[in-house]
Formats: sequence, structure tokens, C-alpha cells
Amino acid sequence: MGEIVLFSIIIFLLIIFFYKREKYIYVLIFFYLILPEYCAISIGNNLPTLTASRCLLILFIFTTIIEKKNLKINTLKETNSYKYFMFFFICETIVFLKHININEHIKEYLGIILENFIFLLLLVSHIDNREKLDRFIKMLIILATIIGIFSVFEVISGINLSNYLNTGANTSIMNIAYERLNIIRATFSLGHPICLAIFMGMLLPIVIYKINNSNKKCIKVTLILTLLVIFLTISRGPIIIITVFLTYIFVFMSTKEKNKYLILIFFSILILMLCLLISKNISELFLGTVKSIFKEIGFEVEVDNFGGNTNGTDSRLRQWTALPKIIKQYPLCGGGSYYIFRNQVPYIRANGEISYLRSIDCEYLSLLINKGIIGFLGTIIFYIGILNISLKNPKSSLLKYLSYSYCIALVCYITVCQLTTFKMFWTIIALIIVEKSLIMRKEN
Repeated sequence: MGEIVLFSIIIFLLIIFFYKREKYIYVLIFFYLILPEYCAISIGNNLPTLTASRCLLILFIFTTIIEKKNLKINTLKETNSYKYFMFFFICETIVFLKHININEHIKEYLGIILENFIFLLLLVSHIDNREKLDRFIKMLIILATIIGIFSVFEVISGINLSNYLNTGANTSIMNIAYERLNIIRATFSLGHPICLAIFMGMLLPIVIYKINNSNKKCIKVTLILTLLVIFLTISRGPIIIITVFLTYIFVFMSTKEKNKYLILIFFSILILMLCLLISKNISELFLGTVKSIFKEIGFEVEVDNFGGNTNGTDSRLRQWTALPKIIKQYPLCGGGSYYIFRNQVPYIRANGEISYLRSIDCEYLSLLINKGIIGFLGTIIFYIGILNISLKNPKSSLLKYLSYSYCIALVCYITVCQLTTFKMFWTIIALIIVEKSLIMRKEN
């Protein structure tokens, strides 16, 4: 069924391209972001799996050629971001050449590094004026609303509709749904609840930006759905991080902007209190999640029906004990992609026992293990460079909120690897570059 849906979407997009070209880019990126990575077609063991996003990227390239659209590499130069991209690309290429005999690393280099860069360049070239950027932001609001509706439905019914798109071709992508506090954690098409939390966390500042700069009250429904879905993932790390950012955003809003949320906050608290009083299940879910968050930050509280990994912070910190041995053996370029799945990597558990890593729950630890100091520095300097670009023009409201989205992702990656959130992450980077370019053109 997944293959049929994928081919149907491609045909649908081609029809829009030829008959409604002005809407084509927004519809394509909508599907690019929402379709799961496990909706895929295998084209050989030594080649990257043809995921839905890669199919749509190929279509994006094809239609760009037909449209004779010029790639606006100058936009990267205008915003001074090209030097960060070049440094990142050079470091990744050095690591790739070191591990060229490892199939997994070849797939990652071709399927992730080049894929992300091509996508960003295409997006920057197409979203080249203020009107198009505003339409793109509206599309992201619609995306957040639809994901919110499907995710809430998933928790209530226990049915994840995106699972029907699983073709079984991409076995490397997680597709996990499990109970915590007696409910199915919201996952939708992201493959794991924590990925959905980070994905919606990146969309949250954009939703707030739109509320602050629009009189449409319906966007407040999107805000409620976005916050609800983040909570329903029961992902403690992202919930704590997003709450801190949300508090910061609200505190530094203007009084006029704050007034837009007063009635919403009042009724939200009122409805929450009523639900807690009326429903025992909602009360247990809410109090259990709150308790688990307090436990995560050091309080001694008992949480019932939480499942495994009751102390996520400790388990993640313990994974770092595996690093010294690997970095000593492979200091510059690391052990190559999927190193822990190709080798037994020991680490010290909380009780002092030696165990072996089955996963890495930190993007930055993963970089050091798989790509060494060179790959780590290339990525970190690139991330800092983009952050620097996003913070250089505080007068731009959109750029400020995009920087919040970007920072939420960077901090959340302390708690998990990038996994399926990479598409939204690179979309945010592209939008930062587009907005910065538009500001510079206006100033000149």
C-alpha cells in the first residue's frame, strides 16, 4: 500500500506542477516533511534506500530543471554561510575518504550529506522573495495542524495511520510505538516519540511567530495542538528543553504580544483543571508525566507504569564512558557510520557493570564515535556558523523565531540523535538563510 500511495503522491505533484505551478513547491515540501522514512523502495544493498523524501527530492530536482530555475548559490555568499558549508563539506569528505570501504558510511555520505545540501540549495533558490516565504510559513502552520490532529487521534485510538505507509524496505529506520503511563505515546510518521517531540518543538516558535503577526485566531488552535502533541510524546528531555525556551520566548515578548495569549492561557488552565477532576486517566497521565520530569531533574519521586529507562539523564551520561577507548583508537575520523552496530562497544552502567552500547542517545556523542574529531568539529562549527547568522539581525521577528526553532533542535540533540528530524532541521536552516538574504537585499 505504501508504494501505491507514494506513486500516487508523485503523480499528484506532477499534475500540480503543470497546472498549479505557483502552489507546487509548498505541496511538495509538505509531503517531503510529513511522509515517513519507512515509506521507501529498496534499489540495492550498496545504494541508499529510495525513501519517500528522496523520491520527492529527485522530483524536486527534475521539475527545477524543467522550470529552468537558476540555483542561487550567491545567496549562500550573500549571507556569508557558504564558508561554513564548505568547511562542513570538506570535513565530511575527509571522513568519508577514510571510511570509503564501509558501505554504511558511503550510504550516509551520499544519502544524507549530499541530500541535505541539495535540498537546501533547491529550497533557497525557490523561496526567493517575501511573498513566497510567507506562503511557506503558512504551509508549515498547516503541517503542524495536520500532524497535531493525527497524533492526538493516534493516542486516543491507538492507531498510527502512517504505519499503513510502511513498505518494509527501510529496516534501518525505527518505527517504535509503545506504552508509557498506560497510553500509546504519540509518534505519527517520525518513527519514535522523541523525534515527534523535537519536530513539533521546531515548529512551535514558528506557530507563535504567526500568532504574533496575524489576527487569525484559528492559529491558536494549532498552538494548542502543537503543545498537546509534545506533551503526549512523554519525552522528558525535549519537554523540559521546549518548556524552558517557551518560557523565555513568553517573558521577552512585548506586552501587546502577551495580551494575545492571556485568554488562551486562562481557558487552557480551566479546561485542564476540569479534565483532571473529571477523568482519572487524564489525571494519572498528567501527574505521571510531571513526576517523571521532576525525577529527571533530580527529585526523588516514584513514577508508576512508566516503563523502562526511568532515569534518562543517567543512562545518557553513562554512554559517554564508551568514548575514551574509541577516540583513542580512532581519534581523527572515528570508527565510521553505525560503528556500535558493527562492533561491541563497552560502557559502564550505573551499577558499575560493563555492558555494550545498543544505541547512542546523543547526536554529539554519535558524531565523535562515528566521525571523530574532524567530523565533530566540521559539524559543530557549521552549526555555530548558522546560529551566528540567525542572531545577527535582532530586528527581524521571523529570523528571531527561526533561531529559537534552530536552538531548540540543537539543545534537544543532547538527548537523542538527529534521526528522522533531519528534514525539518535542514528546512529551518534554509529558512534562516532565505530570511537573512531578504533582509540584506532590503538594507542594500
